[in-house]
Amino acid sequence: GLVEKVEALARLQLADGRTIMPGAFIPRLNDSQIILLFKQGLEQGLSQLDQWDGQLPQASELPERTPTYPLGLSLNLPLEALAHPECAHWVADALKKHQIPAVRLTLEVLEHHEIQELERSQQQMHALVALGIALAMDDLGAGYSNLIRLNNLPFDTVKIDQALIRSAYDDPVRIIKFISALIHMTHALDLIVVAEGLEHPDLIEAVRILGADMGQGYAIAHPLPPEQFTEWLRTRPPLVDTSYPRTPLGAIAVHWRMINYAIPMNQMAGEGLANNCPVNRFIIEQQLEGSALDAAHRALHTAAHSQGSHNAEVYQLLHQVQALLAELVVKPDPTA
Repeated sequence: GLVEKVEALARLQLADGRTIMPGAFIPRLNDSQIILLFKQGLEQGLSQLDQWDGQLPQASELPERTPTYPLGLSLNLPLEALAHPECAHWVADALKKHQIPAVRLTLEVLEHHEIQELERSQQQMHALVALGIALAMDDLGAGYSNLIRLNNLPFDTVKIDQALIRSAYDDPVRIIKFISALIHMTHALDLIVVAEGLEHPDLIEAVRILGADMGQGYAIAHPLPPEQFTEWLRTRPPLVDTSYPRTPLGAIAVHWRMINYAIPMNQMAGEGLANNCPVNRFIIEQQLEGSALDAAHRALHTAAHSQGSHNAEVYQLLHQVQALLAELVVKPDPTA
């Protein structure tokens, strides 16, 4: 996987060494203070990009894990700043000061803002896009945005809410289907999809299989101070190989994607193609041959071969396979 960009995060460091998270202090700020925080974050983030340009390791130092250079920066854009008529000028001045090309900057707007509020800020949004920066809709799935109306705003990226991603452990089949539909619809609008909240490898595997373009979360990297980022680049583990599913969530995702978006059921029907199905390799790797899952999976392919894909028995077997895979999903212990 390539390292495309970093996200600037706000933290309040107290004199006694304690770190206060944004949720604890941002609600106490007034509009002017929130705007000041944005401008300071923009200044510090672009300054850090400028420093990293001369410090980051060369591709030859990162075999098989080459990041994309130059790195991009992503930063939250509060509505208070977006609504200000000088917003685009602040951003343009900061980019010019640090000589950072605008294409390296992404500004993120939270989805929980009313879509009408964003529509009232269209002039400022278009002015920002005219600079060459990218706009991202953050936390898609946390609110109630209409994707068609969203398409009328100048976003080029959406970020799927981390709470939605993590809920895959509670209702694996339904949430995998929902995430798949979100990704599919968002791609239909020619938008880039970022999956947030990837705290465990099985979530990375599932969203990669479902077609997410990028991801972020603790399974990739925890928040780091700038001075530790270079070392992380050199030592980070390779991302999950998705040539076949290695986890139950990944198996649910690959089966759903194959059936709905990639390979019609009647083209993967029959015993031979059951053996070639990626889910079969998962079954073998997990030593589940001869299990109820194995039997249902083979019966699904056989029924599709003999009766066609639009058949009640096929749909029943499909749901059975998905339910048996869901039983294998283990929710991580949050205290571990």
